[in-house]
Amino acid sequence: MTDEKTKYLEFLCDKVAAKRCGVDTNPTFEGDKIRASFVMVGRPGVRASPEPYMEWVDNCIRNRIKTVYILACGPVNVALARTLLERLHEQKKVGKAEEYECYRTRFGKRILALRAMCELRWEGQQDGFVSPGDQ
Repeated sequence: MTDEKTKYLEFLCDKVAAKRCGVDTNPTFEGDKIRASFVMVGRPGVRASPEPYMEWVDNCIRNRIKTVYILACGPVNVALARTLLERLHEQKKVGKAEEYECYRTRFGKRILALRAMCELRWEGQQDGFVSPGDQ
């Protein structure tokens, strides 16, 4: 990866980490080797349902994004993120997923947070990853 793309990936991660509620940002990085997107569960204005997030993941699959990071904070959003992960597994859209539970301190309270890294699968893909250029 070039220095320019490395700097952009670092910038994107910082932008997602510092994002304020209600502010939209493009959470996807499409480099030559790294293709990843962030799914932030619990956005204002998005109903408490996995469907809008499933649509985002479907869009990532269409664009051959290899990895999706699902991020959630707070018990309601973490439960919704887990439902999203279950649906992705049921529909065989995820090859491998690693889930990390942690606690953040916000407003002086410990809040449950979830981070999940998902390796996406798409139709025609064999075991392991098939990059778009290999098909």
